[in-house]
Amino acid sequence: MSSQGNLKSFNQASGFGFITSGEVDYLFHRTDIQGQPPKEGDVLSFDIAPSKKDPSKMEAKNVTGGTAGGNTVGAVKFFNEAKGYGFIEDDGVSHS
Repeated sequence: MSSQGNLKSFNQASGFGFITSGEVDYLFHRTDIQGQPPKEGDVLSFDIAPSKKDPSKMEAKNVTGGTAGGNTVGAVKFFNEAKGYGFIEDDGVSHS
């Protein structure tokens, strides 16, 4: 089911946010973002699907319409060379 709503909040550090559509707020995770991340004022398109943790709650998936571009500088917080992944701590400054 495709819907539209406004970005209510998005926390880059924790990786989740909320989209308001009508009277309902939908949780989304950074892995659900397709394309650019959202910023305040963005109108977003998204699909609604049951939460994997609690199927009685609905979440936003396949979130598009974000307009926060540019690059971000951060410091490596953790890196697992054997598994090929890690985490970077964002300094909160956008570098276009």
